[in-house]
Amino acid sequence: MKSIKLIIVFLFVSTALFAQNEVDALRYSQNFYGGTARYMSMGGAFGALGGDLSALSFNPAGIGVFRSSKFSFTPSLNYNEASSKYYGNNLVDNAYNMNLNNIGYVKSINTEQEQTGWMNINYAIGYNRINDFNQNVIIEGVNSNSSLLDYYVDAANSTNKDIQSQADLFINSDLIYKNPETGYVSDYLVDGHYGELQNKSIRTKGRMGEYYFSFGANYTNKLYLGATFGYQSVLYEENTDYSEIDINNNIQNLVSFNYHNHLITKGNGFNFKFGAIYKPIYWMRIGAAVHTPTFFDLTDEYSSSVDATIDYVEGTDINTSEKSNQNYNYQLTTPAKFIGSLAFVIKKTAIISVDYEYIDYSSSRLRADDYTFTNENANVSTRYTATGNLKLGAEYKFGPFNFRGGYAYYGSPYVSSEANHDATYSIYSGGFGISQGNYSFDLAFLHSTQSQKYYLYSEHSSEVNLDSKSNIIMATLGIKF
Repeated sequence: MKSIKLIIVFLFVSTALFAQNEVDALRYSQNFYGGTARYMSMGGAFGALGGDLSALSFNPAGIGVFRSSKFSFTPSLNYNEASSKYYGNNLVDNAYNMNLNNIGYVKSINTEQEQTGWMNINYAIGYNRINDFNQNVIIEGVNSNSSLLDYYVDAANSTNKDIQSQADLFINSDLIYKNPETGYVSDYLVDGHYGELQNKSIRTKGRMGEYYFSFGANYTNKLYLGATFGYQSVLYEENTDYSEIDINNNIQNLVSFNYHNHLITKGNGFNFKFGAIYKPIYWMRIGAAVHTPTFFDLTDEYSSSVDATIDYVEGTDINTSEKSNQNYNYQLTTPAKFIGSLAFVIKKTAIISVDYEYIDYSSSRLRADDYTFTNENANVSTRYTATGNLKLGAEYKFGPFNFRGGYAYYGSPYVSSEANHDATYSIYSGGFGISQGNYSFDLAFLHSTQSQKYYLYSEHSSEVNLDSKSNIIMATLGIKF
């Protein structure tokens, strides 16, 4: 039982040391689809609408709605803010970045059928951003209950060799040593003398994007079918710096220590998507789509180090221990997705649409040629669950102008027993567009919020309330041919 508790504890300590675990599986399984300004301003609720290049990563049948060829290009500016509360101390940090949210081209081929049959056959190529990892978080507070060293002492005394090896940096920097009688101990954990100033900085950056090739057709302006081959790319970088400082001189000889981790994940994956849109009557559209799992090949590069400032009898010294760059190749299979959509067109001047996406995060799986990932996949199955994502959108047309609004709700992937079981994610959006001849210009603004629990190293004594929000502004230029 103690070994199992240690495994759980170390999942919170650093994603760099346990670089391939359920945290990674979730990170690359959650997609917050990006795209054109029109698509995003309507909450991404385009599963039954189509006619937008972003929708081809969601419901490929949307390609059949195009009656002419089109090119679109969408840059965006992102502002992310994260606020933390730890032992009564509040800190805020932020990050800015520019993105290419969408670029794509669709070719529409008119078959010259006038009333019935396959009216047009279309194909498209393009790129959609599906996740953004740029964020800076700073956490700081005085902890009078525990120290990170508590858990590395337990790790050093573990009978699990994988867990035991994680304490090597702390042993080599003289923060932990082996007592022949009692096992590994630390002289700085005596009589509960805590009260260190704990600080952690987390800096992440990178993105996930999908290059797509789509093919579809329109049958009698009633049934639209489509398929997409998606090729996804991953780039994730994380730098964490953790420190403890004995600001009150409670701990004999120990001045401070710093623990640094660096992780870069790169890789690619592929999937297939199939969809249909049906118009039973002129003012209603029904959509459905299924996404296969995405099959990733990933590579982690990671390093870590500990610097300990210690007062010895002969004077103060800095002990440094480090693990140089290490590489590991592995595979990840993300969950399949099932999507149902409904849209209403009101007198050709207004649109109301809704999408529901079902995804079972507990079905993600990690694999490698030289490791079974038995414990990690078991954690995926027990910590995550199936959930639903809801998207709502509306548009009103007034002459050449279009006014839009939307809302997207992403359910928590955690089971009810997890601290973050209610860590949902909400996106509020709005925008407008103007069309003139073969040209269109759209502008969108998005505001997203999420609250969750984060743990420096133990879910029992180092809980952080972490609130994040982001603001995104994007513009799309579209040209019809």
